[in-house]
Amino acid sequence: MKFPVTRDPVHDLDLILLDVEEVLYMEVEERTVVFHTAKEKFYLLDTLSELAKRMGQLGFQKLDRINLVNLNKVTDFDEKTSKVYFNDEQGNRAKSTTVSYANRALMAEHMRLVRNTASGTRNL
Repeated sequence: MKFPVTRDPVHDLDLILLDVEEVLYMEVEERTVVFHTAKEKFYLLDTLSELAKRMGQLGFQKLDRINLVNLNKVTDFDEKTSKVYFNDEQGNRAKSTTVSYANRALMAEHMRLVRNTASGTRNL
């Protein structure tokens, strides 16, 4: 089993997957779970906001207070229902999640750029 951790709970943007086999013990520091290995200590990323800070460079965006979405996997955005969709292997809308009102314009622009890139055109 692996846990998403970082070396510094505030300033380190690097996400590390720590294997439980390396862990000597766990403790709590200032309401954060800390994993201790033989040489280092790592801080558990246990909130969506903390994960969002570190996973943005991988294409993840917080689109609503309840989700963190891999924009590289979004296949469609319905502005009427304010939902993004992910297709399965057959091209069917398999799953969806919500987009907050504040992020609707961001998502619409993202989908416009994706479609323009896919068609080989640039509409500015």
